Formats: sequence, C-alpha cells, structure tokens
Amino acid sequence: MQSRPNQYVRRHGHTPSAAGPATALLVQAQDQTPRCYPCGQLWGGDCTVLVSPPSWAHHGHPGRTALETAAKNPDCPPAVLGYLSGYPDPGVRRGVAGNPSCPPTILGHLGRSGDAETRDAVANNTSSPPETLETLSQDDNQNVVYDAARNPSCPPDTLEQLSSHYSMRVRWRVADNHSSPPDTLARLLRDDEIWVSMAAARNPHLPRATLAMWQLAQL
Repeated sequence: MQSRPNQYVRRHGHTPSAAGPATALLVQAQDQTPRCYPCGQLWGGDCTVLVSPPSWAHHGHPGRTALETAAKNPDCPPAVLGYLSGYPDPGVRRGVAGNPSCPPTILGHLGRSGDAETRDAVANNTSSPPETLETLSQDDNQNVVYDAARNPSCPPDTLEQLSSHYSMRVRWRVADNHSSPPDTLARLLRDDEIWVSMAAARNPHLPRATLAMWQLAQL
C-alpha cells in the first residue's frame, strides 16, 4: 500500500449491512500490521485503504494518534464520528467535539460531557446547534462561556445576555462577534472597559450612525 497523508477513513466490506458497507478506521498496530478498527481484522483484498503516515503505534492504545487525527478530520463519515464520540480516550472525544463536520446531535451530546475541555471544543465549533451554545453560555467553566461568546453561530438572544456578563473577557468576545445584534453592540460601545468598547467600535455590524455619535462624544 502507498502512504498518503490525511487518508485515515475508508469504507470496507467486512460487515455488510442494509445501509451498505460498514465504515471503519485503519489502525496500524505495534507490529506494523494494518488492521481494521474497530473490527480488528487484517485488511483483505476487498479493503482498498491507504495507510496513513508512519506514526500510528503509540504508547497506550495502539493507534491512538490515528484515532485522534481521524476524529478531527472533516472528511470523517458521521457514522465514525458517532462511534468515536463514545470512545474512552478524552483526546479522541475532544477531536470529535471540535470537528466542523460533526452532526448536531453528536455535538449536543458532547456538550453535556463531564469533561470541560470537551465542552469547550463544542463551544468553539461553529457547527454546534444554537440550543447547545445557549446551554454552554451558562457553563460553570469560564473558558467554555468565553468560547461560546466568540462563536459566530451563537444565537443573538444568547449574545445579548452575555453582553451583561460580569467577565470583561466574555463581554469583549461578544463585542467582537460579528453575529452580535446592532443594539447589543451599541450598548457595549459604552462599556466601562476600553477593550470592550473598542471591540464594539471595530465590529462591522455596528451601525455607522451609532459609531459616528460615539466618536463625536470622545472629542
């Protein structure tokens, strides 16, 4: 087989189903033998799979690096992302949570994870559904709230609520978010923190008339 980067996920015919060939990952074990993950079989003649770069063998679970890379790959099929979203290793789950091709239902599930870094990856993901971002905007972890506030997919109502957040960092991200409503930006323009007001002033969605009046008031 020829080596070619970023070709981690391929279909194979080991487990036929009504939906067609099963979807699996190629994992190269410590003995350098290409195997199918998760079924574990050796790749046969019906498996036209390209082996990834030679760093699959990893301390701990064989192929962990490969699984993390596959979880982050935007071309990874939804069925594989669904499988990996329940994988025991948190690094793999975080990779799925940050994948822009991850289905909303999986992102909603990962957004309720007990792992803050996984929730943070969901908060950063522009494919996360609005209701999930709304929930994450009230997270106990400030980094999660911060990243939900910067996400352009965050709902306008949620951004309006976050514009009154006690943390300057959160308000700053709302002011910098191009999805923030004009009225929200106009209020943040008058924020006591200069970093927040300047971010609102630079936001292209701030009405020009509002910006002009604010600039005059600074003279």
